[in-house]
Amino acid sequence: SRWYDLHESPIALLRILCAAAFAPTSWLGIDDTFDRRLHPVITIDDTRYFIIAKCSSSCIIRGRATHVWFVTTSVPPSDSDDIFIIKDSWVNEERKLLEAQILEELNYHNIECVPKVVKACTVQRDGQEDSTSLRRPEAFMSHFNRQYDHRIHRRLVLTPAGCLITHAESPLEVVTCLLDLVIAHKKIWGLKILHRDISINNAMMYEEALPDGTVRVRGLLIDFDYAVKVDGSSRLSSGHSYHYTQGTLPFMAVELLEAGEDSSIQHTAAHDVESFVYLLCWITSLYDGPRSRFRTDSKKLAVESW
Repeated sequence: SRWYDLHESPIALLRILCAAAFAPTSWLGIDDTFDRRLHPVITIDDTRYFIIAKCSSSCIIRGRATHVWFVTTSVPPSDSDDIFIIKDSWVNEERKLLEAQILEELNYHNIECVPKVVKACTVQRDGQEDSTSLRRPEAFMSHFNRQYDHRIHRRLVLTPAGCLITHAESPLEVVTCLLDLVIAHKKIWGLKILHRDISINNAMMYEEALPDGTVRVRGLLIDFDYAVKVDGSSRLSSGHSYHYTQGTLPFMAVELLEAGEDSSIQHTAAHDVESFVYLLCWITSLYDGPRSRFRTDSKKLAVESW
């Protein structure tokens, strides 16, 4: 909002305090589109998903406000196949190629080590698509002297439910999962799809059941929010240029870091492969063993400040 001097405008401060105390919870940022009783429930296409635990939440003030939950269709879960992931995020309306569409194409081509889409939907609120335009009417936003992103509220139900690669039991599991991710990335690029955000939070692992009853650990490449489909002419298939850098800072290729956002340098598959190298360096530098055990002297490392 615009700044104001609370000594000169005490009524404005009083209005803010009253709104925080008495306004509907949805005005305060509370998501009222799912049931929050004893067992919180999210309903998607008439299927009830009971929340088991929160997997992750975005702490960025201005962004997609992504929340990820472990969910099940029954309490307690009937088996491991009854545990899913629900990803809740606010997607920029200008993004024409949604994460669900990319994943569905990868699923169609039987690409391994990527999530499978169970359901995908736009959240409905009072019979309308939930969006920032719905929650922040133009008449209200016209009071502010700046432009805001217009976003739509999307949910994905995905499987399998994995955990971070740093939960691996041994160095062999780490290397095995990383190899899976690199191979998956190569096959994805074969479909002219570029991930663009290879990082520690997007490198997962899960247990795959084999026909003989045993299980093996596999890598799982997640979060295709920044992924693009390229037609070979330095353009996205959805019509937007991708001549800007994208990724998580500590894992971005040096060329992209040096180029900055205004450069004509394209984000390529080679840059993603370079990010895999930094991912391995991150794990070996900051972790001292299996199950996400941090090094006690990691504070002395330069990358810690990132």
